[in-house]
Amino acid sequence: MKLHKILLAFVLFTPVFLLAETREVSEVPTRAQADAAIAAEMQAKEAREAERKASIEAVPALEEWDVDHGDRTTILRRVAPPIPQTQDASQIALPESEAWTEAQIAAWIAERPTSRTLNLSATVYDNTFTRITWRDENRVEWIARYDPMT
Repeated sequence: MKLHKILLAFVLFTPVFLLAETREVSEVPTRAQADAAIAAEMQAKEAREAERKASIEAVPALEEWDVDHGDRTTILRRVAPPIPQTQDASQIALPESEAWTEAQIAAWIAERPTSRTLNLSATVYDNTFTRITWRDENRVEWIARYDPMT
């Protein structure tokens, strides 16, 4: 019986040893090298954060206020909407196309789908379930319930 166990172990583990690859272990850095690498990563992270903060603060704020959360403070800034970039009319390349005929315009209008009004709302009840209400233009109402616990 003992021979069977040894033979079985040999048969089972032999492919593991035959297929195993030998890999060289990379050199373990010294304490000074590890400290230098960590310091370089921390400096790069601080530089990225400072650049991000500077780009945010470069946008002029209409008003600014702080919200104290106890262990941290959130700075809220109300800014003006971005100014749209205008292009010079000479830079815009208009496609050269033929004018549409009355028949083409009528065919285009005929194949367009009719527009419909849709009202969709969702009410979340204490983060336990959500009630979704869908109303169409005829005031027909459908209600669906989403329960994340199920």
